[in-house]
Amino acid sequence: MFTFLAWIFFSLIVGAIGSDRTIGFWGSFFLSLILSPVVGLIFAVLSKSKAAEAERKKSMQIQKETLDAIKEKPVHNVVEELEKLSNLRKSGAINESEFLLAKQKLLSN
Repeated sequence: MFTFLAWIFFSLIVGAIGSDRTIGFWGSFFLSLILSPVVGLIFAVLSKSKAAEAERKKSMQIQKETLDAIKEKPVHNVVEELEKLSNLRKSGAINESEFLLAKQKLLSN
């Protein structure tokens, strides 16, 4: 009887550990209950945290938006403008800091 209650108790603890992870409370609890609390704990610890998953999704969204913005810009115009800026820098018409500022402005548009 003590073993059965200890098994359930530790399964609940593993469920609590898994609650802030992608496996969730119920997934880690039932895995612990069916297999063992140690196996459930291993799966809960190895699953990604919900915060890391949300950060990954946010990063993927930013990458998608950036790619969409790049696709909308005519690339040849940007390349031509960068070549013009490079030629101005090489000729001495603008200095390095002015070149970097103009380049940043061109790429951010």
